[in-house]
Amino acid sequence: MEKSTKRKNGIARLLEIAGRKKGLLFISGFLAIVHALLSLVPYMLVFYIIRELTKETIDFELAWTYIIYAIMAAVGSMLVFFASGIFSHIAAFNILFELRRFIVEKVGKLPMGFLGNKNSGALKKILSDDVERIENFVAHQIPDFVKGIALPLVTIIFLFSQDWRLAAISFVPLLVLVVLVFKMYGGRNKQLIKDYHASLEDMNAGIVEYVRAMPVMKIFGQSAETFDKYGHTVKRFNGFVMDWVKTSTPAFAVFMSFVSNAMLPVLALGLYLYFKNGLNLATLLLFLILGTGYIKPLFALSNMGIQISVINRGVEQIDELLYHPEMEDSKLQNIVPVNFNIVFEDVSFSYDGKNPVLNHLDFEIKEKSLTALVGPSGAGKSTVGQLLARFWDVNEGHIKIGGIAIKD
Repeated sequence: MEKSTKRKNGIARLLEIAGRKKGLLFISGFLAIVHALLSLVPYMLVFYIIRELTKETIDFELAWTYIIYAIMAAVGSMLVFFASGIFSHIAAFNILFELRRFIVEKVGKLPMGFLGNKNSGALKKILSDDVERIENFVAHQIPDFVKGIALPLVTIIFLFSQDWRLAAISFVPLLVLVVLVFKMYGGRNKQLIKDYHASLEDMNAGIVEYVRAMPVMKIFGQSAETFDKYGHTVKRFNGFVMDWVKTSTPAFAVFMSFVSNAMLPVLALGLYLYFKNGLNLATLLLFLILGTGYIKPLFALSNMGIQISVINRGVEQIDELLYHPEMEDSKLQNIVPVNFNIVFEDVSFSYDGKNPVLNHLDFEIKEKSLTALVGPSGAGKSTVGQLLARFWDVNEGHIKIGGIAIKD
């Protein structure tokens, strides 16, 4: 995975990960827009058919022409939707394969200390769960997202071209959705999403540890509740999910209630204008069908908000792995040390790059000798052993065995 000077995040980073398959996603998105336009055509033609049939002189030939075009548009819409799904799934499966290959190759080049600090549940979540969510998002959510934007936009434009008064009333639910989405997925919920991922990793690690300890627990007749780490992580995860639901439910309930009754103001204004001879029957029926019908794709967008938030966090965790510094490969081959003396030359090291654990450390241990490292907790004794085994690479200086740097 190539590194960029400026790291992207969110959907932009997801498209960057897509790499060469990005073109398939754009084709899928374009076909989704075509599908949205074609799916709107039959409703528009039904409007013209009704308008034609309510005239004093009916042109049946023109009405039949509209019917044929409506059928052709409906069939074409289904075919284009099928093609859009094919392209998105091809892109998704290729991204899934390449991303997992990148991660596996990267894990093989990372310091053992980094992997030791990552529990198996966290690595499993990244390699399996997070990547799987990206595949599902690319295959299904991206085409739905494009359709959910294009269809309401085109519908609103068409409705405004027919009657601006009813179109303005029909436009209100869209504004309400925008406001509620920012409320549901912004602010405190961003932190909840981060806490959710951290809690899920801890729970995965607890489950793995619990499964490994099951034989011992059976011997001593212990239950899951007595396994403190497992029970705590499950309860903590449940708490985050409940907290998330409690904060998101009120806004979503308001939106659902508003949308479910969105036809009432359209119906009221439409009947008033119709009986005042300010609106014909065809236009009234058009707004009763499309005036609130265009909201249906918005439900997918409202559900997508949480998916995008989870995907963004998953991409961040994948990038934490992909962008972590790799261990340097040896450039020398078949080197035989003259002895097995261990030498630390001006070694400095920090786990986080900010707080130094070892600072310009120098010492030598002769082969076949016994040396004790003595110091208070946190002085760096364990770190010296990990650096010697090359669990980590030093930030500065060299560690040599027999005059040869351990990197070689």
